[in-house]
Amino acid sequence: MLAELFLTPHAMCPDFIQDNDLPYRSGDYDQAIKLARILLRYFKPNPTCNPTTICSRLGGKKWTDAVAKRIGKIKNTDVKMMFTDILDIFNIHLDRLDRFLHQPINPEDEAAWIRVAVASSAALPLARIVGSTVAVATGNSPPFFCADQLGGQQFEFGLTCVRPVNNRRDLRTALVALCIHADEIILRTPFAHELKLLVSEIISLADQGKLAGHIQNRPKLLFHTCPYNQYDKVDVTRKIKEMVNNLGWSIGNYDIFMFQPKSFVNRYLIAQKFSNNSSPWRRMISISHLPNNGNDFGPQDQSFWSVIDASTASDILRSIGSTPKDRAVFDTNGHPQFVQV
Repeated sequence: MLAELFLTPHAMCPDFIQDNDLPYRSGDYDQAIKLARILLRYFKPNPTCNPTTICSRLGGKKWTDAVAKRIGKIKNTDVKMMFTDILDIFNIHLDRLDRFLHQPINPEDEAAWIRVAVASSAALPLARIVGSTVAVATGNSPPFFCADQLGGQQFEFGLTCVRPVNNRRDLRTALVALCIHADEIILRTPFAHELKLLVSEIISLADQGKLAGHIQNRPKLLFHTCPYNQYDKVDVTRKIKEMVNNLGWSIGNYDIFMFQPKSFVNRYLIAQKFSNNSSPWRRMISISHLPNNGNDFGPQDQSFWSVIDASTASDILRSIGSTPKDRAVFDTNGHPQFVQV
Protein backbone atom coordinates (compact mmCIF):
# COMPACT_ATOMS: atom_id res chain seq x y z
CA MET A 1 0.00 0.00 0.00
CA LEU A 2 1.85 3.05 1.23
CA ALA A 3 4.99 1.66 2.84
CA GLU A 4 7.72 3.37 4.82
CA LEU A 5 11.40 2.57 4.32
CA PHE A 6 14.31 3.55 6.54
CA LEU A 7 17.87 3.70 5.23
CA THR A 8 20.76 3.97 7.64
CA PRO A 9 23.34 6.68 6.84
CA HIS A 10 25.73 3.78 6.16
CA ALA A 11 23.38 2.38 3.52
CA MET A 12 23.57 5.76 1.79
CA CYS A 13 27.37 5.71 1.91
CA PRO A 14 29.02 2.44 3.06
CA ASP A 15 32.42 2.35 4.75
CA PHE A 16 34.27 1.05 1.70
CA ILE A 17 33.26 4.15 -0.28
CA GLN A 18 34.34 6.78 2.23
CA ASP A 19 37.42 4.95 3.56
CA ASN A 20 39.19 3.97 0.34
CA ASP A 21 40.90 5.88 -2.45
CA LEU A 22 38.67 4.14 -5.05
CA PRO A 23 41.13 4.15 -7.97
CA TYR A 24 39.42 4.63 -11.32
CA ARG A 25 38.10 1.33 -12.74
CA SER A 26 39.04 -0.61 -9.63
CA GLY A 27 36.61 -3.12 -8.14
CA ASP A 28 35.66 -0.73 -5.31
CA TYR A 29 35.20 2.14 -7.76
CA ASP A 30 32.87 0.08 -9.97
CA GLN A 31 30.90 -1.10 -6.92
CA ALA A 32 30.51 2.48 -5.68
CA ILE A 33 29.24 3.68 -9.08
CA LYS A 34 26.82 0.73 -9.23
CA LEU A 35 25.40 1.58 -5.79
CA ALA A 36 25.04 5.27 -6.71
CA ARG A 37 23.09 4.34 -9.84
CA ILE A 38 20.80 2.01 -7.86
CA LEU A 39 20.04 4.78 -5.34
CA LEU A 40 19.46 7.34 -8.07
CA ARG A 41 17.22 4.99 -10.06
CA TYR A 42 15.12 4.09 -7.03
CA PHE A 43 14.64 7.55 -5.56
CA LYS A 44 14.45 9.59 -8.76
CA PRO A 45 13.23 7.21 -11.45
CA ASN A 46 12.53 8.33 -15.00
CA PRO A 47 9.73 7.70 -15.69
CA THR A 48 8.44 7.73 -12.12
CA CYS A 49 7.68 4.32 -10.70
CA ASN A 50 4.76 2.95 -8.76
CA PRO A 51 4.19 5.33 -5.83
CA THR A 52 3.83 2.61 -3.21
CA THR A 53 6.81 3.46 -1.02
CA ILE A 54 7.99 6.54 0.82
CA CYS A 55 11.31 7.00 2.56
CA SER A 56 11.37 8.34 6.09
CA ARG A 57 14.36 9.86 7.86
CA LEU A 58 14.50 8.70 11.44
CA GLY A 59 15.98 11.60 13.32
CA GLY A 60 15.48 14.15 10.54
CA LYS A 61 18.45 16.53 10.51
CA LYS A 62 20.53 14.07 12.57
CA TRP A 63 20.15 11.58 9.73
CA THR A 64 20.92 14.16 7.02
CA ASP A 65 23.99 15.43 8.88
CA ALA A 66 25.26 11.87 9.35
CA VAL A 67 24.90 11.11 5.64
CA ALA A 68 26.54 14.41 4.66
CA LYS A 69 29.48 13.71 6.98
CA ARG A 70 30.03 10.29 5.43
CA ILE A 71 29.84 11.66 1.89
CA GLY A 72 32.25 14.45 2.83
CA LYS A 73 34.91 11.81 3.56
CA ILE A 74 34.79 10.27 0.06
CA LYS A 75 38.20 10.72 -1.53
CA ASN A 76 37.33 10.06 -5.18
CA THR A 77 35.96 13.28 -6.70
CA ASP A 78 33.69 11.60 -9.28
CA VAL A 79 32.15 9.26 -6.72
CA LYS A 80 31.76 12.05 -4.19
CA MET A 81 29.85 14.13 -6.75
CA MET A 82 27.43 11.30 -7.48
CA PHE A 83 26.65 10.68 -3.82
CA THR A 84 26.29 14.41 -3.19
CA ASP A 85 23.65 14.46 -5.94
CA ILE A 86 21.80 11.63 -4.15
CA LEU A 87 21.78 13.57 -0.89
CA ASP A 88 20.49 16.63 -2.77
CA ILE A 89 17.57 14.53 -4.04
CA PHE A 90 16.66 13.66 -0.46
CA ASN A 91 16.92 17.29 0.64
CA ILE A 92 15.20 18.94 -2.32
CA HIS A 93 13.25 16.59 -4.53
CA LEU A 94 11.92 14.06 -2.04
CA ASP A 95 9.29 14.92 0.52
CA ARG A 96 10.65 15.67 3.98
CA LEU A 97 9.12 12.74 5.81
CA ASP A 98 10.76 12.54 9.21
CA ARG A 99 10.18 10.31 12.18
CA PHE A 100 11.34 12.14 15.25
CA LEU A 101 14.18 10.68 17.30
CA HIS A 102 14.48 11.92 20.85
CA GLN A 103 17.02 9.55 22.39
CA PRO A 104 20.76 10.24 21.97
CA ILE A 105 22.47 8.29 19.20
CA ASN A 106 26.03 7.91 17.95
CA PRO A 107 25.56 8.79 14.25
CA GLU A 108 28.65 6.81 13.27
CA ASP A 109 27.33 3.58 14.77
CA GLU A 110 25.19 1.78 12.18
CA ALA A 111 24.03 -0.79 14.74
CA ALA A 112 22.61 2.07 16.82
CA TRP A 113 20.59 3.35 13.85
CA ILE A 114 19.23 -0.15 13.27
CA ARG A 115 18.27 -0.51 16.94
CA VAL A 116 16.31 2.76 16.98
CA ALA A 117 14.66 1.85 13.66
CA VAL A 118 13.54 -1.49 15.08
CA ALA A 119 12.29 0.26 18.23
CA SER A 120 10.44 2.80 16.09
CA SER A 121 8.86 0.02 14.07
CA ALA A 122 7.66 -1.70 17.23
CA ALA A 123 5.39 1.29 17.84
CA LEU A 124 4.50 2.09 14.22
CA PRO A 125 5.55 -0.38 11.49
CA LEU A 126 8.34 0.16 8.97
CA ALA A 127 8.11 -1.92 5.81
CA ARG A 128 11.88 -2.21 5.29
CA ILE A 129 15.12 -1.30 7.05
CA VAL A 130 18.01 -0.86 4.63
CA GLY A 131 21.61 -0.99 5.83
CA SER A 132 25.10 -1.27 4.36
CA THR A 133 24.83 -5.04 4.90
CA VAL A 134 21.89 -7.29 5.67
CA ALA A 135 21.30 -7.36 9.42
CA VAL A 136 20.00 -10.40 11.24
CA ALA A 137 16.30 -10.09 11.99
CA THR A 138 15.20 -10.81 15.56
CA GLY A 139 11.69 -11.08 16.95
CA ASN A 140 9.25 -8.84 15.10
CA SER A 141 11.90 -6.79 13.29
CA PRO A 142 10.98 -5.47 9.85
CA PRO A 143 12.70 -7.20 6.92
CA PHE A 144 16.34 -6.12 6.47
CA PHE A 145 17.96 -5.42 3.11
CA CYS A 146 21.15 -3.83 1.87
CA ALA A 147 21.08 -0.82 -0.45
CA ASP A 148 22.07 -2.68 -3.60
CA GLN A 149 18.85 -4.72 -3.26
CA LEU A 150 16.63 -1.64 -3.66
CA GLY A 151 14.05 -2.22 -6.37
CA GLY A 152 14.85 -5.91 -6.70
CA GLN A 153 12.18 -8.58 -6.89
CA GLN A 154 12.65 -9.76 -3.29
CA PHE A 155 12.72 -6.17 -2.01
CA GLU A 156 9.51 -5.24 -3.84
CA PHE A 157 7.58 -8.36 -2.81
CA GLY A 158 4.63 -7.22 -0.71
CA LEU A 159 4.92 -3.56 -1.75
CA THR A 160 2.41 -3.83 -4.57
CA CYS A 161 0.21 -0.96 -5.64
CA VAL A 162 -2.97 -2.97 -5.11
CA ARG A 163 -3.08 -4.34 -1.59
CA PRO A 164 -5.61 -6.72 -0.04
CA VAL A 165 -6.89 -5.71 3.40
CA ASN A 166 -8.30 -8.70 5.29
CA ASN A 167 -8.35 -7.70 8.95
CA ARG A 168 -7.66 -4.95 11.46
CA ARG A 169 -3.92 -5.64 11.43
CA ASP A 170 -3.80 -5.22 7.63
CA LEU A 171 -5.89 -2.08 7.96
CA ARG A 172 -3.48 -0.51 10.48
CA THR A 173 -0.47 -1.38 8.34
CA ALA A 174 -2.16 0.17 5.32
CA LEU A 175 -2.89 3.40 7.21
CA VAL A 176 0.26 3.86 9.28
CA ALA A 177 2.33 5.96 6.84
CA LEU A 178 -0.60 8.31 6.27
CA CYS A 179 -1.20 8.76 9.98
CA ILE A 180 2.45 9.55 10.74
CA HIS A 181 3.26 11.92 7.91
CA ALA A 182 0.06 13.68 6.83
CA ASP A 183 -0.95 17.11 8.11
CA GLU A 184 -4.50 16.52 6.86
CA ILE A 185 -6.41 13.40 5.91
CA ILE A 186 -9.56 13.55 3.81
CA LEU A 187 -11.96 10.64 4.36
CA ARG A 188 -14.50 10.44 1.57
CA THR A 189 -17.10 7.73 2.13
CA PRO A 190 -20.87 7.61 2.59
CA PHE A 191 -21.12 4.67 4.97
CA ALA A 192 -21.22 4.88 8.75
CA HIS A 193 -19.43 1.62 9.49
CA GLU A 194 -16.55 2.56 7.18
CA LEU A 195 -16.14 5.94 8.82
CA LYS A 196 -16.21 4.40 12.28
CA LEU A 197 -13.62 1.75 11.42
CA LEU A 198 -11.29 4.11 9.57
CA VAL A 199 -11.49 6.93 12.09
CA SER A 200 -10.90 4.68 15.08
CA GLU A 201 -7.76 3.27 13.45
CA ILE A 202 -6.47 6.66 12.27
CA ILE A 203 -6.92 8.24 15.69
CA SER A 204 -5.40 5.22 17.42
CA LEU A 205 -2.32 5.29 15.16
CA ALA A 206 -1.92 9.05 15.46
CA ASP A 207 -2.15 8.90 19.24
CA GLN A 208 0.29 5.99 19.32
CA GLY A 209 2.73 7.88 17.11
CA LYS A 210 2.48 11.00 19.24
CA LEU A 211 2.99 9.02 22.45
CA ALA A 212 6.03 7.28 20.95
CA GLY A 213 7.49 10.64 19.87
CA HIS A 214 7.31 9.90 16.14
CA ILE A 215 5.02 12.84 15.40
CA GLN A 216 4.48 16.22 17.04
CA ASN A 217 0.92 16.96 15.92
CA ARG A 218 -2.11 14.90 15.05
CA PRO A 219 -3.37 15.22 11.47
CA LYS A 220 -6.54 17.18 10.86
CA LEU A 221 -9.47 15.07 9.66
CA LEU A 222 -11.73 16.33 6.88
CA PHE A 223 -14.90 14.28 6.48
CA HIS A 224 -16.48 14.24 3.03
CA THR A 225 -19.74 12.37 3.43
CA CYS A 226 -23.46 12.48 2.75
CA PRO A 227 -26.75 11.34 4.29
CA TYR A 228 -27.31 7.59 4.07
CA ASN A 229 -30.18 5.18 4.69
CA GLN A 230 -32.89 6.90 6.79
CA TYR A 231 -30.58 9.60 8.21
CA ASP A 232 -30.62 13.25 7.26
CA LYS A 233 -27.74 15.74 7.30
CA VAL A 234 -28.17 16.67 10.96
CA ASP A 235 -28.22 13.01 12.02
CA VAL A 236 -25.05 12.19 10.10
CA THR A 237 -23.23 15.25 11.37
CA ARG A 238 -24.22 14.51 14.95
CA LYS A 239 -23.08 10.87 14.68
CA ILE A 240 -19.68 11.87 13.25
CA LYS A 241 -19.26 14.52 15.94
CA GLU A 242 -20.12 12.04 18.72
CA MET A 243 -17.82 9.38 17.28
CA VAL A 244 -14.83 11.70 16.95
CA ASN A 245 -15.33 13.37 20.31
CA ASN A 246 -15.67 9.99 22.04
CA LEU A 247 -12.26 9.08 20.60
CA GLY A 248 -10.71 12.17 22.18
CA TRP A 249 -10.39 14.33 19.05
CA SER A 250 -10.80 18.05 19.64
CA ILE A 251 -13.53 19.92 17.77
CA GLY A 252 -10.97 22.21 16.12
CA ASN A 253 -9.10 19.27 14.57
CA TYR A 254 -11.77 18.09 12.17
CA ASP A 255 -14.26 19.48 9.71
CA ILE A 256 -17.26 18.02 7.88
CA PHE A 257 -18.22 18.61 4.25
CA MET A 258 -21.72 17.36 3.58
CA PHE A 259 -22.65 16.31 0.06
CA GLN A 260 -26.06 15.56 -1.41
CA PRO A 261 -27.40 11.99 -0.92
CA LYS A 262 -25.99 9.37 -3.29
CA SER A 263 -23.15 11.69 -4.30
CA PHE A 264 -20.38 9.11 -4.15
CA VAL A 265 -18.97 6.70 -6.68
CA ASN A 266 -15.54 5.94 -5.22
CA ARG A 267 -14.18 5.99 -1.68
CA TYR A 268 -10.93 7.84 -1.12
CA LEU A 269 -8.43 8.65 1.57
CA ILE A 270 -6.29 11.61 0.55
CA ALA A 271 -3.30 12.53 2.69
CA GLN A 272 -1.81 16.01 2.45
CA LYS A 273 1.46 17.23 3.89
CA PHE A 274 2.23 20.93 3.60
CA SER A 275 5.59 22.65 3.40
CA ASN A 276 6.61 26.28 3.34
CA ASN A 277 8.26 26.29 -0.06
CA SER A 278 6.46 23.78 -2.26
CA SER A 279 3.05 22.43 -3.15
CA PRO A 280 1.50 19.90 -0.79
CA TRP A 281 2.69 16.31 -0.74
CA ARG A 282 -0.35 14.25 -1.57
CA ARG A 283 -1.04 10.56 -1.69
CA MET A 284 -4.38 8.98 -2.34
CA ILE A 285 -5.69 5.54 -1.47
CA SER A 286 -8.71 4.28 -3.37
CA ILE A 287 -10.78 1.82 -1.34
CA SER A 288 -13.26 -0.59 -2.91
CA HIS A 289 -15.11 -1.07 0.39
CA LEU A 290 -14.60 -2.03 4.01
CA PRO A 291 -16.42 -5.09 5.36
CA ASN A 292 -19.30 -4.57 7.74
CA ASN A 293 -18.48 -7.12 10.44
CA GLY A 294 -16.01 -5.13 12.52
CA ASN A 295 -13.00 -6.80 14.07
CA ASP A 296 -13.65 -10.18 12.54
CA PHE A 297 -13.56 -9.43 8.83
CA GLY A 298 -11.37 -11.95 7.04
CA PRO A 299 -10.37 -13.35 3.63
CA GLN A 300 -14.01 -13.80 2.61
CA ASP A 301 -14.41 -10.02 2.99
CA GLN A 302 -11.16 -9.12 1.27
CA SER A 303 -11.02 -5.49 0.18
CA PHE A 304 -8.50 -4.19 -2.35
CA TRP A 305 -6.91 -0.80 -1.78
CA SER A 306 -4.88 1.01 -4.42
CA VAL A 307 -2.32 3.79 -4.08
CA ILE A 308 -2.80 6.57 -6.61
CA ASP A 309 -0.13 9.14 -7.43
CA ALA A 310 0.00 12.73 -6.24
CA SER A 311 -1.05 14.19 -9.60
CA THR A 312 -4.22 12.11 -9.72
CA ALA A 313 -4.95 12.97 -6.09
CA SER A 314 -4.68 16.67 -6.98
CA ASP A 315 -7.12 16.19 -9.87
CA ILE A 316 -9.60 14.46 -7.55
CA LEU A 317 -9.28 17.27 -5.02
CA ARG A 318 -9.97 19.88 -7.69
CA SER A 319 -13.04 17.92 -8.78
CA ILE A 320 -14.27 17.68 -5.19
CA GLY A 321 -13.66 21.39 -4.72
CA SER A 322 -15.89 22.26 -7.67
CA THR A 323 -18.78 20.05 -6.52
CA PRO A 324 -21.75 21.89 -4.98
CA LYS A 325 -21.97 20.95 -1.33
CA ASP A 326 -23.11 22.06 2.08
CA ARG A 327 -20.42 22.54 4.66
CA ALA A 328 -21.33 21.56 8.20
CA VAL A 329 -19.75 23.80 10.83
CA PHE A 330 -20.45 23.94 14.54
CA ASP A 331 -21.60 26.80 16.69
CA THR A 332 -20.28 27.50 20.20
CA ASN A 333 -22.77 24.97 21.63
CA GLY A 334 -21.60 22.24 19.27
CA HIS A 335 -24.73 22.31 17.10
CA PRO A 336 -24.26 21.86 13.33
CA GLN A 337 -24.92 24.90 11.16
CA PHE A 338 -24.99 24.23 7.41
CA VAL A 339 -23.47 26.85 5.15
CA GLN A 340 -23.59 26.65 1.35
CA VAL A 341 -20.10 27.00 -0.16
